[in-house]
Amino acid sequence: MGAKPILCKMYPFMLQKIVYGDEPIMLIKPVSDCPGYGRGPPFTKENLDEIKKQGQIYVAELRKIAKYRKQGVTPREIIDKEL
Repeated sequence: MGAKPILCKMYPFMLQKIVYGDEPIMLIKPVSDCPGYGRGPPFTKENLDEIKKQGQIYVAELRKIAKYRKQGVTPREIIDKEL
């Protein structure tokens, strides 16, 4: 299937905080114990755009889950609905 959790696709960055306003802002930080931390070439704009895209998907999924939970849907039911 090739499915990976969204946060795994963002590695070597981890979500630190989400600030909600007109638009949600994700604060991420590098994972310093990643084996490749500080090695290799700098990230390209394309790399950073992909991390941003994955972050936006993650925030959208969080909002969807929060909406379900407010409706009283259990975590198991959410998984069944979304998969």
